[in-house]
Amino acid sequence: MEPTTSLPIQTFVDRIPYGAIITTQSATDPVILAANRKHSLITGYKASEVLNKSPRMFKGSLTEKEVSAEIKDEIAKYHFANVKVTNHKPNGTPYRINLTVMGVVIDGQNYYVAIKTLA
Repeated sequence: MEPTTSLPIQTFVDRIPYGAIITTQSATDPVILAANRKHSLITGYKASEVLNKSPRMFKGSLTEKEVSAEIKDEIAKYHFANVKVTNHKPNGTPYRINLTVMGVVIDGQNYYVAIKTLA
């Protein structure tokens, strides 16, 4: 069962004590709807730069190609995914993170929350 809350999306993500984004719950083309300050500190992107974009924007030349498939497979099996992945800052600098993705219900709507910590 997915966690449920009636908080507004931005309030929900701001209360997460790690870097986090909320996306639409689309396995093929998710869109970022909210990001917290800690996410900006980890990724180097301001919230305004990521909103309404795909989380694929963090990929770069060193991003492991098999991770996207692994995330989709784990969500389908376990309703969450926990992986290590190399992402890239706006200037191309790579950084390694622990990424947890899980479904949540906010105000009756289904979303994904992605939580990032430096690896």
